[in-house]
Amino acid sequence: MSWEQLPVETTSDIFSYLHDDDDGTREYADHGHPTLCALGLTCRRLSSVAISQLYGDIVFEVNRKEAKDLERLRLFDRACRANPSLVDRILSVNVRYFEDADTHAEAYDELLRHLAASKSLKRLESQLSSHKSGSPLPALYDHHSGSFPAVTHLQVQLDHVEKEHFLPAERLSRLCELPALEQLTVMAPIGGIRDQAKLREMGTQPFPHLKHLHFWCARPVSLDALQIMLPRAPNLTCLSLGLPGSSTEVNRKYSDDSSSLGYDLDGPVQPRLYGELLAPVKSSLTSLELDADNVHYPSHDGSRIDLSAFANLTTLKLSCALVFGSDMAPALNEGLWRLLPPRLEHLSVGFDGYQGLYWSLHDMRSHAREHKFAELWRHRLEESSVDWVVSLLKRKGEQNNILKSITIEEREIIDRDPNWKIGVWKGAYRLGEMAAAVGVELVIRLRVPRNFESDEMEGAEEPWHVGKPGTVSYADDVDPNTPSDDGDAHSSGDEST
Repeated sequence: MSWEQLPVETTSDIFSYLHDDDDGTREYADHGHPTLCALGLTCRRLSSVAISQLYGDIVFEVNRKEAKDLERLRLFDRACRANPSLVDRILSVNVRYFEDADTHAEAYDELLRHLAASKSLKRLESQLSSHKSGSPLPALYDHHSGSFPAVTHLQVQLDHVEKEHFLPAERLSRLCELPALEQLTVMAPIGGIRDQAKLREMGTQPFPHLKHLHFWCARPVSLDALQIMLPRAPNLTCLSLGLPGSSTEVNRKYSDDSSSLGYDLDGPVQPRLYGELLAPVKSSLTSLELDADNVHYPSHDGSRIDLSAFANLTTLKLSCALVFGSDMAPALNEGLWRLLPPRLEHLSVGFDGYQGLYWSLHDMRSHAREHKFAELWRHRLEESSVDWVVSLLKRKGEQNNILKSITIEEREIIDRDPNWKIGVWKGAYRLGEMAAAVGVELVIRLRVPRNFESDEMEGAEEPWHVGKPGTVSYADDVDPNTPSDDGDAHSSGDEST
């Protein structure tokens, strides 16, 4: 049987194994797959299959030190100018652009203009670093009507952005207008409304296909963005974000001087307001995550989030600051179930920053310095700290609701003294028995000193960044209310909250 007699699908499957390196990787400036390129020059039939293989999934990584992929990107632009139909062979594109964006981004924007006409492109990931202009990559962020007609999954990332150049809320909303968009992942800081006239021009037409909206929790998102986007997303099922509000991005420092991105809220945490902002999607949401990890806030307005009207919400992950209010006292929240969705199946409550389920990070450290943490550990079973869990489990037994799991986790923190570890606490015997009796999986993760050992702790993991040996000790510990040397905030809230 000749090549001409084979089905196109079979030929394509055979060509998919033609890698010119063992692991399928490609070095900078390696234009890749010379065997496929040679087959593409043999005849029209094989050329069509080879081009689909070559251009189906594209990755460009323009590195600031070795910007050799910039030449590949320019060659691709030239190929698209010569053969515009080439873009209809492309299924996915991932562009990571670390070069000086304001100097060389014209090739990147031209790439996006070509892709905007593609009828086959389904997935697009766009990263831009060192952006200093108010209008990055207009082919994407200010796209014309009808652009990217087949894109269902879009991920955008903007790095090293000054506050005055945060992505405006109206530009983010414009991205959601892509006609086939189902999932949007945002790894960029989102500011407020910058151009009211442009916002009015956009109108209020719904985003009919948008179902998944994910904001990276370490980047801020403004209240304006939620106010203008959520009413236009009637079919949104999954939403994840950090605490919303006007914010300033900061780098949190570890003990080894590496850093992780986070942000400081300019105003207080407002749990009740957040619930009200989410109201437009209360009928469609099935999964919600509101995370305070890597977020510092100056105060708390004393309210709690109310999600009782979210009829179809089954998976919920919340910061304790939203659940327990400003006093952060779980003992006062036996009626917590009244604020939760009626069809909730999976609940996860995260204790961020210095706050813990049984003790604060400051208490843990002070007891460890005085070699008295074992005493604190023995007295941990103050039932009032988990009354809210008892209440949820009792309600599960009495009402036979559909609650399936409760996860309580004290989170990692970013600071200069990572003398702690986090493990699963297996000593909650009474709670465990109650949970098992009503068919609920209960997991509690506690933060303890790194040198603490107990048969009741399982799978304890130390922090990734522990500094050089001998550089960190409890004797060198600082009070958490004392500012760090680099001026960064290191908690998800003041200890007083």
